[in-house]
Amino acid sequence: MTIATTAPHDRQSRPEEKRGESWRGISGSWRSTRGPEQHVASATVGEAPAVSVVLATYNGERFLEPLLESLARQTIPPRELVVGDDGSTDRTVEIVSTFGDRAPFPVSVTSNRRRLGFSDNFLTLADAAAGPLIAFCDQDDVWHPTKLQRTSSWFRDPEIGLVLHRTLLVDETLRWDGRHFPPIRKTEIRGPRRIDPWLPSPGLAIVVRRSLLEQVAGWPRPPSRDLDGHPMDHDEWAYLVAASLGKVVLLAEDLAQYRQHFQSYLGAPPAGLREELDRGLRFGAADYLRPRAEMYHALAKFWDSFAAQTGLPLHVARRASASANWYRRLHANQRARASAHDSRVGRLHRAVRLLRLVAAGVYRSPMRGGAGTRALLGDAMGLVGQADPASMTIDPDIGQRIVRARAEGQPAQAVAAELTRDGVPPPYGRTWSVAMVRDVGFRVERDMERAAAAQATAEVWPPAQSEDPHLPGSDGPQT
Repeated sequence: MTIATTAPHDRQSRPEEKRGESWRGISGSWRSTRGPEQHVASATVGEAPAVSVVLATYNGERFLEPLLESLARQTIPPRELVVGDDGSTDRTVEIVSTFGDRAPFPVSVTSNRRRLGFSDNFLTLADAAAGPLIAFCDQDDVWHPTKLQRTSSWFRDPEIGLVLHRTLLVDETLRWDGRHFPPIRKTEIRGPRRIDPWLPSPGLAIVVRRSLLEQVAGWPRPPSRDLDGHPMDHDEWAYLVAASLGKVVLLAEDLAQYRQHFQSYLGAPPAGLREELDRGLRFGAADYLRPRAEMYHALAKFWDSFAAQTGLPLHVARRASASANWYRRLHANQRARASAHDSRVGRLHRAVRLLRLVAAGVYRSPMRGGAGTRALLGDAMGLVGQADPASMTIDPDIGQRIVRARAEGQPAQAVAAELTRDGVPPPYGRTWSVAMVRDVGFRVERDMERAAAAQATAEVWPPAQSEDPHLPGSDGPQT
């Protein structure tokens, strides 16, 4: 094992692979629900490339050992494990170092001299990795033993740029809550831009070609789909880049256990359509106005600039240009959706606008460049009298209470039960849930950084200056 205290070392300095002792079973129960109807044959061109696993750590001692154990039990071991620690003050580095001494593959550890943040940490590690494939690895999850085997086989097809697989949502003790995430129902190969741009793409479920990340390295990332003012996270960026320049595999196999807890930067959405819609309306008012449209605007500008590079291969330039046009159409659609929420006009006029948007195809399948039926349902709910999400605020005292309780180590379930018992009104829905506790905790911490991050992003990706149209079409033909 190698330990560094500066930037990750050169690829040529990797130690040779070594075989170690076998490990016992994965901690916690494992449930697999995939059936034969969810499989399609993977490509058979060439050999499956080797995978470098990149692991960004920060004060992860609580959950790290089960994760490392699951890496050691892979049926096809990774080429290497490249770890970047972002200034942990607990036993994280010690745990990884001990694991590296007995791991059945090379392990290198970098202690960053300054905090990079999880996304820049991951991308830095990916750049330093030696393998042609990169598997992002979170410190608190558990991998199925066949994860690398099942995902790497798809990359025999050189057109495949990324594989996104499904996971099981589990609590802090690895108990499955009955849900799968992301919501991938069947295994499919999607061509360029034939994807839902808003499909969740958590890093633990991604394996991506390193060459794709290298092509966009050094370019400023557009605003995140979280609409919080930050640049795109490493995982959503990898997903959208791969979908613009090549094929993406959506794999309906549960190949990891995805822990849901307060320390996670982002969790999965709540259970049930009703709670999901209510959560979106209460917490995502601006989602229906400018931020989503501006994200599309920034992506269109990015691909325009990327395609204009000199020396870019012709097929890459063509796909980048097509992606720019695609995002321009999505931008026009999103601006048109905002017209159905314009409080300056009466409800009847907004209803007419909504019907015209439906007729214009704005709510067609996301795979065809539309907003989808769930967006239509959300817009319709906003039209018939749902509370204005912009007016939904978090009581600062409640927010601080939740942050303190979680910092003291109280489980999210216990915090939700205590708030319900004390009669504290929930931010949405009828009673406090684990998802609500995470929402409020994330919101309190994120709000402290929001203004500065938004200003930094705006300097790089200034918003579009045109006015919102009532109908799509001003930016080109509809998809």
